[in-house]
Order: sequence, then structure tokens, then C-alpha cells
Amino acid sequence: MIAAAIGLLILGNAPQQQPKAARKSETKAAQHPSPQEGERSSSGAQDSGCAGANIANMSCDAATAEATIRQADLMHGSNIISLVTAIVAGAAAAFAWSASKAAQETLRHERTKSAAELRPWVKIDVIVSKFEIDEVGFSLGYTVVFKNIGRTTAQHFTFKMKADFSRLDTEIVNARFAEWHPPKDCSNSAALMPDEERGFSGFHSCLRHKIPWHGILKRKSASYVVTASAFYWSAMDSQWHRTDRSFSIGRKDDSITSGIIIPDDMVGTGPELVTVKPFWAGQTS
Repeated sequence: MIAAAIGLLILGNAPQQQPKAARKSETKAAQHPSPQEGERSSSGAQDSGCAGANIANMSCDAATAEATIRQADLMHGSNIISLVTAIVAGAAAAFAWSASKAAQETLRHERTKSAAELRPWVKIDVIVSKFEIDEVGFSLGYTVVFKNIGRTTAQHFTFKMKADFSRLDTEIVNARFAEWHPPKDCSNSAALMPDEERGFSGFHSCLRHKIPWHGILKRKSASYVVTASAFYWSAMDSQWHRTDRSFSIGRKDDSITSGIIIPDDMVGTGPELVTVKPFWAGQTS
């Protein structure tokens, strides 16, 4: 009994061995796998390959996308640079145009200023040389003086003048100025040099009862007006210029009517009895 038990124990602990036929079958199966197992292996290999290809394609797409984004960034940056360049160029052009315009305006102003400073200017004054009034009548001798106060010659200088009793009315004087114009024929004109003056005398007489007396300050009186215009050509700006002036001649006294009126009760002889007062400047061009 004891020997049998020991034998069973030894048999139980000994390694189990497969039959030879089974081992040969397993070896053969390992060496020659079945078609199903081959297909599964091939399918697995294909899946692994496709997965690798997919990963490669994804990497390629990511690289392409990154390159596209980078190219877009470069194009955006290039567009910004182009825009900034265009803005700077536009600003530079605007500044250049403004500077050129300012330079032209400055040059035009300087030329105008130079022409105004160098051109002739003719002024007009009136001097009373004779005055007499009595119970019979009135007589007046006067001289209109034209003087070139400019810096260049007044070419083709001509003039118009008139003296008579008239109301002190600017409309009347302006109407007279409007009748006078520069000469069309300059054959009778003259040159008036700088600082040169020329006087042209006039004389007027009238019977006392024909004097157009009118009421001023509750008194009968008359106004005597001398009107004159000068016309001349300036070579500095190549155009005609004119000076219009009018003057009133009246009794010289200390009242507000000095040089404005000749009262109907005035009697006397001598130019010192009257004074000349500018009345209306008219036009100066």
C-alpha cells in the first residue's frame, strides 16, 4: 500500500507530456498556418499599413495647412506693407503739392507786392490861385496838380477835370467819373516820371444871380466842386490804372462848413478867403 501511494505521488508530480502525434500537429500548424489565420494576419498588416498611411497623410495635410497659413500671413503682411507704403507715398505727394502750392502763392504774392511797390501812383490835389466874389458875380482860378508818387514812370498819362457849382452828392460825382475812360488814342499822352508833378489850370466865372443857391443850415449858400481823374499805364503789371478825386471849395472859417459852402452874403477878393477840402475819393486802381 505504501509503495503504491508513493508511486502515485511520483506520477502526479512528474511533468505531463503531450503525445507525439499532438506535438507534430502543433509544429506543423505553426509552420503552415491555416488560410483563415493568414487572411487575419494579412488584414492586420494591411490595417497597420493603412493606419500608417493615414497618419502620414494627416501629417502631410497638417504641414500643407501650416504652409498655407504661413503664406496667408506673409501675404497679409505684404498687403499691410503695401498699404502703408501707399499711405506714405500719398502723404508725401500731398505734402509736396501743398508745399508747391504754398511756394507758388508766396511767389505770386511777392510778385504782386513787388509790382505794387514799383508801379507808378498818381495823386491829385487842387490849389486855388484866384478867388473873387461881389455883388455882380463870382470868379475862381484853380490848378489841378497831378504828381507821380510811385517808383516807376506813369506811361500814357492823360487826365480829365471839371469845376462847377454842384450839390455835394456822391452820386453826381460818381456819374461824372463813370463818363471818363482811359484814352483809345495815346498819341496825345505823356509820361509822368517818379516825383514829377504837373499842374493844369482852370478858370470859372458866373454872374451872382445865376449861382444855384440852396439852403444849408437855414442859410442860402452854394457848393463848388472840382472833379478830376488821371489815367496812366504801368509797365510793371501791363495794365491801365486810374485815380479819381473830387474837392469842394468854400469859405475858410472855423465852423463845420469850412471848405464846403460859399454863403450868399460872402463878399471879398483873394484866394486866402477860401479853402479846399477833399470831398470824395472815388476810385483808385
